[in-house]
Amino acid sequence: MIIRKNEVEQFDFDGLIIADYTAKLDENSSFAVISVLPEISHKLSWSKKSNKYYYVLAG
Repeated sequence: MIIRKNEVEQFDFDGLIIADYTAKLDENSSFAVISVLPEISHKLSWSKKSNKYYYVLAG
């Protein structure tokens, strides 16, 4: 499966910029890139749609 960056819509979640590469797929896990600026925080959230795995690049 190949999902190109220009095919993915980004959205803002309380200051987090999220690009969910698997949003249109019916899978039990997801892959998203979440960009977080310094000092940003967000409300508590929970998803039962899929498993979440995190790989932190910096910070």
